[in-house]
Amino acid sequence: MNENTNRLIRQYFPKDRELTGVTREEVEQATGRLNHCQRKTFGFRTPYEVFFSTHTPLTVALGS
Repeated sequence: MNENTNRLIRQYFPKDRELTGVTREEVEQATGRLNHCQRKTFGFRTPYEVFFSTHTPLTVALGS
């Protein structure tokens, strides 16, 4: 599971990127996205849902 998380983090912060230039906003944006992304290992729940023992409702936009 750790390897998968590292892979997901690398989408936002590639290995060749100097981390001293990363802003707080970039970290918060990446954290928010990663914490609200469904994971197979959590039974397709998000890390947020698992940590807070809650369920985030799925919103579906239907075209007319």
